[in-house]
Amino acid sequence: MPKNSNSDELLEKVLRPGSSFYYSTLHFNHQQRTLHAILFALFQEWMSLYDNSREPQVANTALHWWLQQIDHFSKCTTSDEPHPLLDRLAPLHKTTTLKTLICERMKSIVVTLIQNQHEHDTTESLNTFLKHTWGNLCVMSGLIPLDGNVSSEKLFDEKLANEQITEQASSARKSINRSEHSIKDQETHLAIQQQAGLLIGYYTLVKQLAGQLNAQRSPLPLAWLKAWEVTPTSLVSALQTTPKKASDSAQAIASKKIKTLLLTKIKSLLEQESITLESLLTQQTHYDLSCLTSLKVIRFESALLDLTIQQGFQIFDYRLQISPLKKFWLAWRCKYHYQKRRFRKIIANA
Repeated sequence: MPKNSNSDELLEKVLRPGSSFYYSTLHFNHQQRTLHAILFALFQEWMSLYDNSREPQVANTALHWWLQQIDHFSKCTTSDEPHPLLDRLAPLHKTTTLKTLICERMKSIVVTLIQNQHEHDTTESLNTFLKHTWGNLCVMSGLIPLDGNVSSEKLFDEKLANEQITEQASSARKSINRSEHSIKDQETHLAIQQQAGLLIGYYTLVKQLAGQLNAQRSPLPLAWLKAWEVTPTSLVSALQTTPKKASDSAQAIASKKIKTLLLTKIKSLLEQESITLESLLTQQTHYDLSCLTSLKVIRFESALLDLTIQQGFQIFDYRLQISPLKKFWLAWRCKYHYQKRRFRKIIANA
């Protein structure tokens, strides 16, 4: 990929002095910060490419460029005995070349980090980030059961993860043997799993963002973080119901249940903290919200987040030459009942 590529620009943006990422990694040395940035940027790039993979060749070219950069800082060492955790997280299904390449490369990175942990000055913060990133990719890529009981923080606890996975598999078999599920119920269950997987991944990202902005005492990220305390276990358990209307699609049913659960939680938090839409828009803090640009989750209704993963408008776009903060303000100004062309018009005239 050319030197002046979008990937280079993204990495430079993440590493530039003054960014929220830069301040969150001041205690890292140069090698740790660079590896941290590459993995962070890789996740953003992967989200963007996976969501917009209409041109597979372009996506694969960009991905290979990122993998070369990662290889530069993560030289794999030979080992006859692979880490047992990796066998447990073997891909359950491989649907796209892009997904497979990323998962295989992330496995290689994790192997390297585990093997070289005693050789390098790896901080606890870096370890935590890598666990969250790896867990995020595992969930988003379908490498672990999407039932919400195995959180990214516990992925590296082999004994606990093994017990939970075994228990979940046994419970699932008993459930199947105990009752007969219609095709509609199976589709709904699958849709719920997919939605929950995306939400758990988004939860990890929002949690990281809230941590970065905690020093600024911003009420919005903190409200998000508190709202996500309902996930992942409570979220999935709240979705395990049979659809009432046969005409509703499985995806729509899952989206509606998730939206209702989150809106209720966030509304309560906003009322408790006396946070209003106007107070959020008048804050003069400069947020680095670039990590949200590739997620199709943004629609707003009054001061409440209307999170609809599959049906949301993707109003954040790398092609738009607007600062992340201004995009964020525009999103709050746009009501959910606007048509997609209305979103485009508002942003184009910004």
